[in-house]
Amino acid sequence: MSPEPSGPTQNEPPILAVEVKSTMLAWWGLIPVILFVLSQLVFGWPEPGRRIGFVPGYLVGRVLGGLTIATLFAWIVYRLSRRTQIAATITFTVALLLTSLTTIATHFAPKPVQPTVQVTPPAQVAELSAQELDDFAGRYERAFASGDANAVARLIDFDTILDTCLAGLAVDKEFLMGVREGARPNYSKMFDQVVGQSVGGSFKYLRMHEVDGRKRLLFRLTDASGRLNYHDLLVDRRDNRIVVVDMHFFSSGELFSQTWRRVILPAAMQINDRGSNRLAPADRELLENYDKLGRINELRAQQNSAEALRILLSFPQTMREMKPMRMMRMSIAAEVNEDEYIAALEDYRNAFPGDPALTLMELDYFLLRRDVESGLRGVDQLDQAVGGDPYLNSYRANFYIAVEQWSDARPFADAFVKDFPERQDSYWALAQVATGQQDFPLVIECFKHLDQFFEVPWEELQRTPEYADFVNSAYYQEWLDYLAAKRSGLPSESP
Repeated sequence: MSPEPSGPTQNEPPILAVEVKSTMLAWWGLIPVILFVLSQLVFGWPEPGRRIGFVPGYLVGRVLGGLTIATLFAWIVYRLSRRTQIAATITFTVALLLTSLTTIATHFAPKPVQPTVQVTPPAQVAELSAQELDDFAGRYERAFASGDANAVARLIDFDTILDTCLAGLAVDKEFLMGVREGARPNYSKMFDQVVGQSVGGSFKYLRMHEVDGRKRLLFRLTDASGRLNYHDLLVDRRDNRIVVVDMHFFSSGELFSQTWRRVILPAAMQINDRGSNRLAPADRELLENYDKLGRINELRAQQNSAEALRILLSFPQTMREMKPMRMMRMSIAAEVNEDEYIAALEDYRNAFPGDPALTLMELDYFLLRRDVESGLRGVDQLDQAVGGDPYLNSYRANFYIAVEQWSDARPFADAFVKDFPERQDSYWALAQVATGQQDFPLVIECFKHLDQFFEVPWEELQRTPEYADFVNSAYYQEWLDYLAAKRSGLPSESP
C-alpha cells in the first residue's frame, strides 16, 4: 500500500475554494452565516461607526472581516486534520457563532463609563482689586462699543464657559476636543449680532457688584430704538489676565453657559448615547423633546404661533417649568393674543417673582396698554435690581407721555437729556413734552440740537400727530425760516 500523499494532488482544487464550497454552500451552515450577518448589522455598529455616520462600506467591511477570520480558522483545521471537511465545517460554524455571540454580548454589556466632565461654576482663583476690575470693564466697554466682535471675543474665555455648560455630561475627550476646536473659529460670530445691537445705541459700564459671593460687572446695552438690556459678567483670572468666564443677559433670564448647554446637549448625547441615562431629568426631557423645539421655531417662522404654543404646552410639566421654557411661552403667547400673553406673564411672575428678565419684557407691554401704574412699578423694581440706572428715566418719561401727563413727564425728560445728551431719543422725548406743555421755544431748541447732530427728515414733521400743536403755532414758521436759512447758507441763530 502506498503512503497517503501529504500534500495536494495535481488535480485537486485550491484549498480555499474547497473550503468555501464545503462550508458556505452547506444548507445547515447557512444558519450561522445568517446569524452572523444579522448580528453585525443590528448589534455591531460601534461608537466609531456612529461618529462617521452610516457608511455602507464600514458594515461590509465588518461582515467580510468576520467571514475571513472564520474561514481562516476552518482552513487551518482543514490542513491540520488532514483535509477532514466535517471538522473544518464545524470549526467555521463555531467561529461564526462565537463571533455573533460576542457581538451581541458586547452590545448589551454595560459600557465603560465615559470620562465625565465634572465642572463646577468658575471659582475666583485670585482676589481681583477694584482697580483691576475697573480697568477690565473699560477695555470690555471700548471693545463692545467699537462694534468689533473679534475684540470682544478675545476678552472672553469660551473654553471655561464650554466646560461649565458640559458639567455633569458623560463626554469623551475626543468629543470635547472636537467641540472646542470646532467652536473656536466661530467664537466671534456668536457675538456679531449681540455686539451689533450697540450700533446707533450705547454700551455702558455701570458698576461692580456681588451675586452669591462672586464679583460681577454690570453693563447696560441699548440699541438704536432704545430697547434695553443688561449684561452681567462673571470675571476671573486666567493665564495672568482677567477674562469673562460667563455672562448673564437679563433678556434671556439665564447664564450664557446654560443657553449654550441646550444647543450642545443633543450633539453630545448623539455621540455618547449611553450618557443620556446619566442625565438629570430636566436635561433628559429636553433631549427627548429637542425635535419639537425645532418644530416650534419652524411654526413661528411660518407665523403659526398658536400651534407653536400648543406644542410647547404639551411638554412634560418639569420641562414647562424650566425658566427658559416659561420665557419662550411669554414670547410666543405675545404673538397669539392678549389673554394668552397675560396668562404666560402670570405663570412666570408666580414662579420667579421680582425677576429682572420679566420686568424687561413687561415694560413694553405696559407701555402699549398705557398702564402707567404697573409700568412705573416695574421700572422701580428694575432700577432697584440693577442698583440704580439713570437711563430708566426715559421709561418714566415715556409712561407719562403715553397718557399725556406732561407736568409729571417733564422732570424725567429733563433728566434724560441731561444724563444722555448724545442720544437722539432724549431730545425727541423732551420736545414732545414741551409740545404738550405749549413750550414751543423749548421745542425749537430741541429741534435745533437734533438738526445739528443727527440726520432728521424734517419734511415729515407736518405729518406727525404728536407735534400738531407746534405745527399750527406761529413758532413753526420760525422753525421753517431756520431751515431755509440753513439750506441757503445764510447765518442763522445757533442752537
